Amino acid sequence: MGILLTGIGSDGIDGLRAIINAGGMTIAQEEECCVFPNLTQSAIEHGVVQQILPDREIPDVLTKWKNHRT
Repeated sequence: MGILLTGIGSDGIDGLRAIINAGGMTIAQEEECCVFPNLTQSAIEHGVVQQILPDREIPDVLTKWKNHRT
């Protein structure tokens, strides 16, 4: 699982792409919640984000994912 919270550059995109290629799940913080939304916007445009969530919802998704895997 990869979670992109905020940032600049392209390393987050490369990481999310690798996670998807390995069969993992990817989440990006909703752009309105980001200090630097450029990386999030770019990751969405590159198609490497499976879910876009406000930061307050990410812990619930992590808990559900963890409980599903155990």
